[in-house]
Amino acid sequence: MAAYVANCGRLASDYACCTMPVHHRPKNVENVTPRGHGSLTGGVDTILLVSDQGGCIGYKQVEVTKQKEGETGELIGVHLLVVELGVDDDGDTVTSCVVEEADAAGLKPVGKVGPKKSPYSDNQQLAIKALKAAIKQHGTPPPDGIPAAMLASGAGYDVVAKGAWLEAYLAAGGGDDKTPESAKSGFYRIAKALEARNATGQHLGVVWVADMLLG
Repeated sequence: MAAYVANCGRLASDYACCTMPVHHRPKNVENVTPRGHGSLTGGVDTILLVSDQGGCIGYKQVEVTKQKEGETGELIGVHLLVVELGVDDDGDTVTSCVVEEADAAGLKPVGKVGPKKSPYSDNQQLAIKALKAAIKQHGTPPPDGIPAAMLASGAGYDVVAKGAWLEAYLAAGGGDDKTPESAKSGFYRIAKALEARNATGQHLGVVWVADMLLG
């Protein structure tokens, strides 16, 4: 999924366009997070949730549930207008639909509008913050030997030695009230968890922040 998100970004960059994947909504109607891998949710700038819960028969609503560097919760009413395209070989009318904006009055948000809750624990958030600080202070271009596919989510961004990340984490207050050994063990568990969630990339002793967290 990380490679897929990176390829969407490359298409958008190469053709100066917007790439818009169409995805499944959650089975649980109370949930607004797209199903599947978190890299997709984290890697996009905008998520639009389309549903028919606007209270108007024949109409649907589009709700902004994620907007990078913007507000969520905006509701847009739409309906499908049937248009005739012509006739087929049997003389039957061929039709399709176009989307028309409709009155948004009476629409109700499906998603929970309000402060976003981070999907990461407090210690993980501290580690991410420390990694960004370490990269800002000691970051260098990625060394040769790291597969391009691994760098896809962080291509173009600097990397830093894992030891420098550990130092920044401890300096930021990570591992307080612990022995140095247990503090390091806790850090490496956090680092492993962040890598497993595609929040960071790690290889050849260096680490970088994945694209999904740069915003």
